[in-house]
Amino acid sequence: MRTLSFLILLLVITGCDFKNKSADTHTIAPIEGSKNQYITTKEYTGVIFAPDTSANADEGSVQFMPTAEDIENAERIFKMCLKTSKIDKDGVIVDSTRIQAPSGYFRQYLGYKNKNGEKVILLNCFIKSAVSKDETWKKEIIAFKDGGNNYFSVHINLATNDCFNFFVNGGA
Repeated sequence: MRTLSFLILLLVITGCDFKNKSADTHTIAPIEGSKNQYITTKEYTGVIFAPDTSANADEGSVQFMPTAEDIENAERIFKMCLKTSKIDKDGVIVDSTRIQAPSGYFRQYLGYKNKNGEKVILLNCFIKSAVSKDETWKKEIIAFKDGGNNYFSVHINLATNDCFNFFVNGGA
């Protein structure tokens, strides 16, 4: 009987711990004066841009509002591309040695469907210390000139689990 009580207690404790871990994966909040959403996790912080944001995606593409699940998938694929030093279709290596630790960047996520109807996330990253206090980065796609590895971007195809157009800024 004592063993049974111990097992029940262990199951209850383990079950509660599991619920807390899975429920705390991300937090999403609206951004005042914008249709964009602010997403935070233990690993990254960023903004999910609404479809009416003007930004360059692929020609013939249609923007969409990524879900938290889309963002989690994009981040997973990006990590995989960094670990494998994947060479994209343009011959560019998605190389972790060319950027700083990914957790040190704020992210901007812009979703679009390419000409094949596949969901693609444009992941635009810039070092947290480069952000101005007015927080315009939460409402506008940021483009830096120069700055080296303080800024990079990459497109992530959710349908093919692929990264492409990896771009790290040049030095000043």
